Amino acid sequence: MSKKSTKIIAVAGVVAGLGVAALPAMTFAAQSVKGQVNVEAEVLSAIAMTIEGNDDTGTHTGVSTFTPSNAAYIGNYDTSTGTAYSSSALQTSGSRTTILPNAEVEGAWGADENNFGSLITVYTNDADGYNLTVADQDTNTSLVKGTGAGAPEIAALDATTNPFGAGHSAWGYKVSGGSSWLAMPGSGDTPALIKNGSAVAAGDTSTVLYAVSTSATQATGVYNDTIVYTATTTN
Repeated sequence: MSKKSTKIIAVAGVVAGLGVAALPAMTFAAQSVKGQVNVEAEVLSAIAMTIEGNDDTGTHTGVSTFTPSNAAYIGNYDTSTGTAYSSSALQTSGSRTTILPNAEVEGAWGADENNFGSLITVYTNDADGYNLTVADQDTNTSLVKGTGAGAPEIAALDATTNPFGAGHSAWGYKVSGGSSWLAMPGSGDTPALIKNGSAVAAGDTSTVLYAVSTSATQATGVYNDTIVYTATTTN
């Protein structure tokens, strides 16, 4: 009895061993599902502009604040001071010259020039760049002395009826390097395109020059007009 039992146990032991070693191993494949997340950071378009002229006095506080040599700009943010500026803020500049009657003054820009003009610097991160335009603040494009009806004027030039030159009361502008003086468009006209920048601008400059001529009987005094430069992202 004890011998049979021993045999059975022994056989059972062999069968058990063979079962582990000989039967095919059952595999359990790991299961998984996948999901994806699209991480996005939208960089918004921003733009800033400075205007410098030869008459940037203490009354033109915006210019001293926005002098390019004193700050680096990202959009409307001054990285040198950490100050954010309103993108709708209108920066003011000035340019002035003196002239005799029956004379003309043509603006030129440089170290030894009269700098009768404006240096416009645009900063934008827009990948498609920007457009810079100019137009008169209102519909009267003349330089006017004083206010009221009948105030003396120096009218915007016209190639046919009011050409630029000594003896004619006229004024105009041109982009530096341009071939001729142009009439300033009024506020109701299509603004004049000064520059089309086609890429990100870390500080892209444009120089616009002014010219004025007078008649022999031009009344003395200060004649002025306000023009508006607008820099707009193209995106």
